[in-house]
Amino acid sequence: MFTTFDRFLVRRFLHTFTVLFVTFYGLYCVIDAFTNADDFTEGDVGLSEVLTRMASYYVWQSALVFDMTGPALLVFTVMISLALMVKAGELAPMLAAGVPTYRLALPLLIGTGVVTGLVVANQELLLPAIASKLGAPRGGPVDGDNPTVQPVEDFSSGVCVFSGQLDLANRWIKQAEITLPVPGVVSELTILTADRAVYHPDATLPGYDEPVAGWALTDVNVKYENLPLAPTPPGKVPIVLPINRRNPATGEAGATSELFVRTDIDFDQIHDEAQAAQVCGTPELVRRIRNPAYSGNVRHSFTVKLHERFRQPLLNLLATLLAVPLVIRREARSLVVSLAICVVVMGCLMGLMQGGQLAGSVGLLPPDFAAWLPVIVAGTLATALAGKVLT
Repeated sequence: MFTTFDRFLVRRFLHTFTVLFVTFYGLYCVIDAFTNADDFTEGDVGLSEVLTRMASYYVWQSALVFDMTGPALLVFTVMISLALMVKAGELAPMLAAGVPTYRLALPLLIGTGVVTGLVVANQELLLPAIASKLGAPRGGPVDGDNPTVQPVEDFSSGVCVFSGQLDLANRWIKQAEITLPVPGVVSELTILTADRAVYHPDATLPGYDEPVAGWALTDVNVKYENLPLAPTPPGKVPIVLPINRRNPATGEAGATSELFVRTDIDFDQIHDEAQAAQVCGTPELVRRIRNPAYSGNVRHSFTVKLHERFRQPLLNLLATLLAVPLVIRREARSLVVSLAICVVVMGCLMGLMQGGQLAGSVGLLPPDFAAWLPVIVAGTLATALAGKVLT
């Protein structure tokens, strides 16, 4: 039965979490705005334009900050809620009435579930939808000020995308340069320079039954007929393919100097690999794990992130159950000491999470074990300390 006191605790839990997040994010905005004031005031702009830039930038960044700080703020919310319950004298009457201590933790578990659901919805729905907004500069998009390509090699084919300017709005590369490997694709080192390169994850090409992924290059410096292509093994799709379109001006086929380079390197991989993995949804993360263009270490890192997404909701609930015997301890000297012990234990648990993430990313530990180790430790501690709770 959900009582009036339970509803009161849930409302206070959600109110406390909201206050903590607004306070933390407000502090972040103030520090970041003063540190990067030159970016917001770039150009001949007035005060209203500067404020508009700040508002636009920090509104989108709030979703990313919520994703990063949500679990940590959740733990602090549980600790504060338990401390307020003890400090306000609300715990003793309930225990005297015969209500079990862990029954009082039920509203906290419900509040934890609500916040965890918001974090998951933000991670799976909102962040992928606004990914382009999160990568925008603080001063807004500026003509001619485009980020450059991060050189990336396709480990399955040897193709390397190593130069160009990124158009974030249209998700293509300007002045792209792609190196073809020797001797797998060409017989001598060849660098393709294109005025524009657009990535197609499922391109349908004439003569091939299945769709292929790769970059469509426009105005290439080398025509297909002049490429020193190496023989393609039987049954394999060539890495470089011609795009035989008709030039609208002359009507001639193949006169537009377009090529299709087959590779699994996508736009996010050459832009910001780390942030792109953080803001993409779980289905996209699974696709990247299966993508042979990524190196082994990168795929290990993605696998750890995938396990963490399934682990975090359970870890949030276990952290709530672990905080109960640490804050409401039997024969505790003072509430301050109990809170200090809880902070230390939760800090060690967070350090274990970060250490496991690093060890799993570099291959020191299996990704699944590295991600789920904090759950094992938190569950063990919550069970071992259950007898220490005040009853």
